[in-house]
Amino acid sequence: MWPRALIYKPAHLSLVEMLSQTQIVEYHDPADRLDALRAAVKARGIKPIAREAQLDERHVRRFVNQTRDPHVSTVARIEAALRGLSGQ
Repeated sequence: MWPRALIYKPAHLSLVEMLSQTQIVEYHDPADRLDALRAAVKARGIKPIAREAQLDERHVRRFVNQTRDPHVSTVARIEAALRGLSGQ
């Protein structure tokens, strides 16, 4: 059973202050980010993205069609390709 009162020493005051603070932590689902990236690739076109990212078109197509889980480096290259094409 948890104690009803918290007894602390003055040396522990900083710990008590930390416990009394409330911090909001927002959760972002990684799938939302990937879905937005898939939509952007569809809108821009698979071939130009694959060419800019220097990836095989099949990899980009599989990513867009959700037939495989993308590797972190593949997602980074696709994001960089989108940024590169939007800057042109």
